[in-house]
Amino acid sequence: MKQYMQDRYIAAIGLLLTVGGLWLCTYYESDSALFPRICLCCIGFLLALLGVESFLTQKRLAAAGKSGETSLPMNWGPFLIVTLALAVYGAALVILGFYSSSIVFLLAVGFLWKGVKKPTIIIFTVCFQIFLYICFTVLFNVPLPKGFLI
Repeated sequence: MKQYMQDRYIAAIGLLLTVGGLWLCTYYESDSALFPRICLCCIGFLLALLGVESFLTQKRLAAAGKSGETSLPMNWGPFLIVTLALAVYGAALVILGFYSSSIVFLLAVGFLWKGVKKPTIIIFTVCFQIFLYICFTVLFNVPLPKGFLI
């Protein structure tokens, strides 16, 4: 597979997930949806640029008479697992709320990540949640998605 084709697949899958994430934002209160919408729009913009660049690269290579570089074999398993985990996290925001779903997500990713000690994962999760609380709630007063647990 050529590198520009691999970039197109990544851009297409990412844009579909971005649209799904924007759709999930309709379940949030209007104030709570602002931050995720901004993040998703930025991600979508970057993915669209990746897709456009793949077409421009193909045209440049064709004009130069080159076939293009063969991409390194991509291990799609971890990519799809991370993508699915992020989609589940986005859906969990509606049900569990921001803080609860973030704790579950960080713990799950940490325990799935091989080579990291469990106490380190727990300490990082707690510290990161304190950081998020101070940044979003105390300093910036950002309304975040609230689930039934908060």
